[in-house]
Amino acid sequence: LHQLYMFDGPAALNYILNVTGQPQLNWVGFSLGNNVLVGMLSIYPEYNSKIKFGGAMGPAIYFGKTRSPLLRQWASVSNFFESVAFSWLNGEILPLMLSNYFRQLYMTLCSASIRSYFPQICTSYFDLIDSKDAAQENLAYYSAILSLFPATTSARVVTHWLQLIGNGQFQNFDYGMGGNLYHYGSTSPPAYNLTNVKVPLLILWGENDSFTTEEDVLRASKDLPNVIRNIRVEWKKWNHLDFLYGKDSDILVYDHILRYLTKYNPTVDMVSVV
Repeated sequence: LHQLYMFDGPAALNYILNVTGQPQLNWVGFSLGNNVLVGMLSIYPEYNSKIKFGGAMGPAIYFGKTRSPLLRQWASVSNFFESVAFSWLNGEILPLMLSNYFRQLYMTLCSASIRSYFPQICTSYFDLIDSKDAAQENLAYYSAILSLFPATTSARVVTHWLQLIGNGQFQNFDYGMGGNLYHYGSTSPPAYNLTNVKVPLLILWGENDSFTTEEDVLRASKDLPNVIRNIRVEWKKWNHLDFLYGKDSDILVYDHILRYLTKYNPTVDMVSVV
């Protein structure tokens, strides 16, 4: 994750500003997208001046209270994940061949012909990670979703993420005592400085979100210095994936973001942009 904060986030931001010729942009993120924003600004506080507004859906900053049993099990063996990936998979989680195989498998299971007889087969894949919200599920989207997910990623990214679930902090990668002494000059990794994050942030979270729970979101809201509003989505079963695929996401989530985008960009017609 640290590489995303150091390089990927700034590179994407600077590219957009250079292409558009604009001095600032708005950053609307979901889950890890907010993690990258906060991590980047904690390292480079000068980038606050380049961002007018941040819309944070299901902000994945603290993970210590994650309720997903699968993720908690993975977190307990994070070092094993990394050692296997570097020993056998060239440092990747789900190399391209494997990720393509899983995508084809789940796209078949979620096809209309099979889904009509066994709808639970398709949704159970997501239920392993997140809480259930049957009323917001749109099964017609699942084939499109699974054409892109799961995808290949770096083992170090996944290991850092699992560490944050295990230790409940927002801190640098833990290399172990000896590695930490070498990289940081201390036996434990330093925390990222959230007080450097000055961008005005709108935070939206779901009561039924097993990935970014109410406790972790409220903790982040307290630690971040410029949260302009903290909104619980007005749907009791709202979960993590509903931010992207929920049937009522436009009314329950996106309308809030559009109102604040309009507030911080008064000369832009947000309706025509969307």
